[in-house]
Amino acid sequence: MLLKADFHVHTSEDPEDPVEHSALELIDTASRLGYGVLSITNHNTVTWDEQLAAYAERKGILLLPGVELSVAGKKHVLVVNSPLRGANLARSFPRFEDLAAVRGESSLVIAPHPFHRAPVCLGSDLETHRHLFDAVESSHFHSRLFALNRRSESFSRRYGIPMVGTSDAHFRSQFGRAYSLVEAERNPKSVVEAVRKGRVQVVCPPLTVAGMAGTLARMLVARVRSAPARER
Repeated sequence: MLLKADFHVHTSEDPEDPVEHSALELIDTASRLGYGVLSITNHNTVTWDEQLAAYAERKGILLLPGVELSVAGKKHVLVVNSPLRGANLARSFPRFEDLAAVRGESSLVIAPHPFHRAPVCLGSDLETHRHLFDAVESSHFHSRLFALNRRSESFSRRYGIPMVGTSDAHFRSQFGRAYSLVEAERNPKSVVEAVRKGRVQVVCPPLTVAGMAGTLARMLVARVRSAPARER
């Protein structure tokens, strides 16, 4: 079966980024939009427990534990169906080689927005450590004029590493624009295996330039407004 999936999305439980929707609200929205697989990947924090997974299951969604790690100081890496649990994981991975400890048969290590223009993006580190990655993200944040996924697509073709489409949603309006269609059964083992074997269709339509600018502006405003709370 084809499962609509998002392997990179944030919720208000994220300790580092301002996000307007909670995990429960995200699951409700995902259910309405026909998703079958979801991974909440908050920064250095695993937002997953049996109760939340059971709630998602009642909504027809397989909720895989996930996290967006800061590796080697600041480089962002997604771990989906993660064996990790808890918060404050930022200092747990001082080297890229440490990812080998969580990259087993049951987990996916994904490179998020690897060639976008930000210090947290992997850039050349992805090429150096490509043996540690199972998939590369096709980010929702691109347009025809600013084709920020082009290098990711080229990397995927060159090394035969599959791509997945994700929303990286921080706002409700972002969620549902970009996603993956995974040919798998709705269980963790089947989904992980399907992604690794490239049985994924990427749905990632370009934004308009105005849409990109609007997203950046909303993120900036949200960060400014939330700064006092984060500093307390």
